Amino acid sequence: DIRESTALADLDRQEADLAIRTVRPTRGDLVFQRLSTAAMGLYASREYIERLADDATLPDLDYIAWPESFAEFAPMRWLEDQGCLSRITARSNGILTQRAAVPAGFGALLIDSQLAEFVGLERVPIPHPPLPERRGVQRMRNQRHAETRRFDIHQRKAYAVDSDRTLAHH
Repeated sequence: DIRESTALADLDRQEADLAIRTVRPTRGDLVFQRLSTAAMGLYASREYIERLADDATLPDLDYIAWPESFAEFAPMRWLEDQGCLSRITARSNGILTQRAAVPAGFGALLIDSQLAEFVGLERVPIPHPPLPERRGVQRMRNQRHAETRRFDIHQRKAYAVDSDRTLAHH
């Protein structure tokens, strides 16, 4: 089975044999392998951008963001640093739901640039401080699980992994 979740599977407790995630756990006897890195950008629908005033600034935008329980997540800290938390119009713990809210006109979204461009979102043309760096997507496994050593990620289908998700192979 392959399960997608925002919860981090505990590999030491054998909740999964293999996890693909963008964050490193702080404990456990794990082996890591970097799979990719990606840059984030601020994106919205073309219609939303066309409605913006010529002198719009970051606090003028509406935002699609993570739930309050994700306050320590880098995109949420960035929005807080820019004074934009009060402008959040939609919250979701899933990037697919967040992405779907963009063409529906809910606002701008901090999202992986490759994913945004792939699905036809437009970069918001407002100057802004540097966006949070997206950590590399990493495959990790528990060293004690000998069977997982044979799992070759390159022999499997490509997985689209976003910064809030863990894709776990059970």
